[in-house]
Amino acid sequence: MAHIDCDIQPAVTYSWDRINSYTVPGGYVVFDDATEASCLGATEVVERELIQKKGLCSEQIYPHYVFRYPPLT
Repeated sequence: MAHIDCDIQPAVTYSWDRINSYTVPGGYVVFDDATEASCLGATEVVERELIQKKGLCSEQIYPHYVFRYPPLT
């Protein structure tokens, strides 16, 4: 499990890029602040990198975005 607790876009992008290749199939990635109105940069990263590019659906959205990544095949 990776828990990304960053508020701004560059920090979330950096964190996502760093853990991306280390996650095991079926592992969880939690984005702590991506649902907060004051953290739109975090939301943009989640929407662009996980939802649009990877086509993932979140398993939970409140209080945090939770994704299983990479998804089990």
